[in-house]
Amino acid sequence: MPNFDVGGKETGGRERRYAGLQILRQLKRKGAEAYTVVVTQFEQFGEGDQLVTLDELRRNLMAEFTEFHLGAIYYQAADSRWRDELRHAIVSWGCAAKGANSVAMAWRSAWTGLPLEPLTA
Repeated sequence: MPNFDVGGKETGGRERRYAGLQILRQLKRKGAEAYTVVVTQFEQFGEGDQLVTLDELRRNLMAEFTEFHLGAIYYQAADSRWRDELRHAIVSWGCAAKGANSVAMAWRSAWTGLPLEPLTA
């Protein structure tokens, strides 16, 4: 994940391979009350003997962030199943009733760098 927007002379900064994991750890450290869902285009993370599959990552994230992590979804632009999986995560884990806004807040914060503030309609 780039550190900031790419454009003009900006390259996006240093690439962070585990940026999502770093964001989740910051949320946990700060005690943020925001349910999270990781959406990724990668099926594998790392290299060599540190290679982790998406399924392994899912298990690791659920173990480390049980309080607020709802799952990890594989995104492909040509396939819309990710939307159904995201909807399922939000609804079946009870976020629709108590915290769907938290999912959107975490999503926005992760992608824009903005603080975790409630979204307005």
